[in-house]
Amino acid sequence: MSASGAVPGGSAGAAAGLAAYRPELRPRVLLSDPLLDGAATVHLIKDTGSGNSFKVGPKEHFLIARMDGERSLAEIGEEYAGEYGRRLGDAHWQQILAMLGTKGLLAGTPAQPAPVTPPEPRTLLRGTLPLVADADATTARLHRPSRAPSCAAPSPWSPTPTPPPPASTASSASCSRPGRWVRCWC
Repeated sequence: MSASGAVPGGSAGAAAGLAAYRPELRPRVLLSDPLLDGAATVHLIKDTGSGNSFKVGPKEHFLIARMDGERSLAEIGEEYAGEYGRRLGDAHWQQILAMLGTKGLLAGTPAQPAPVTPPEPRTLLRGTLPLVADADATTARLHRPSRAPSCAAPSPWSPTPTPPPPASTASSASCSRPGRWVRCWC
């Protein structure tokens, strides 16, 4: 082959060069088993490097699965003719190789970059909209234990009931004790 990719010798040389070509898929390409897509049988092909995937039919899968770098297109074509009773022309081979090459699935072709997906919109209903600047600090502040009220009501978090206040402070509007910050209206 010349630097331009053309096979010297015209169309007969091109056909011979194409038949001798041994295509190989990249190691990161995965092929699925047959799947039903409605009434049609399809196979998935995934490029694990870029995350791209696409569907092909059983005949295309038959050809792609045999592209291991050891078989030439002529050998793959003979197997295809034995299975489906039809030979593929050079135009068909060029079409499938061009498709695999543009998707970056063949070894020796440039790999496709991973698709850039835009970030999801941030909404209140999805729970992705920040409501406070520091959620951990806010949660810690809301869940820290509060101090016991200073009135005579028993505290649910203390094991023993609070002793009643002296009679002189029971009639006051606020009965806070030193060191207590909770106000109680008794």
